[in-house]
Amino acid sequence: MKITALNGIHTAGKTSIGRMLEKREGYTYLIETAEKVIDSIKDEGDIDGDTEFQRKIHRKEIKRDRKLLDKDLEHILIEIWHTGNIAHSMEVAKKEFVEEQKKDLKEKLEKDRFRIHAVFLDIEPEKVWYRSEVREEGDTEILRFYRKVKENHFKLYRELGIPYSVVDNNGNIEETYQRVKEIIENPGQNSNKYR
Repeated sequence: MKITALNGIHTAGKTSIGRMLEKREGYTYLIETAEKVIDSIKDEGDIDGDTEFQRKIHRKEIKRDRKLLDKDLEHILIEIWHTGNIAHSMEVAKKEFVEEQKKDLKEKLEKDRFRIHAVFLDIEPEKVWYRSEVREEGDTEILRFYRKVKENHFKLYRELGIPYSVVDNNGNIEETYQRVKEIIENPGQNSNKYR
């Protein structure tokens, strides 16, 4: 099974591009697992950034992947996938848990029948102020956080040998859509092994 992981920082356009590809091209698209976890624990208080919150996301991702292996799918788009969650955990969770996540992913890449190509939708971090309802303009701490999360994606790609492509999404979403579509259709011609 081929997986295209749509990665990027908050508000990079992952959901928009994923839904466009699903609607226009008929791809199977799965939304970010963290959103489902957030919806399921809204009444438990604010635990965003907590190791236990990240652990719940990780468990859900592994459970979802097991189910995917039983399905007869040739290709699937997954928003965030493991690399995006680990990139986030590297900034907010305990180091031991991050190492556990990496170990689980390494085993998955070696054992399971998944062929992965990550597509990183790149935006200027300042865009998060305008694209997000929950981020305040001028919040420089959030910019620092998202710059680190972005760097972490590329560290993980290198460390795990995951091929990836970077697509600028600072401008026209239709152009971004066409570029991502081209990458999905010809991943080998549009990938970087290292950044």
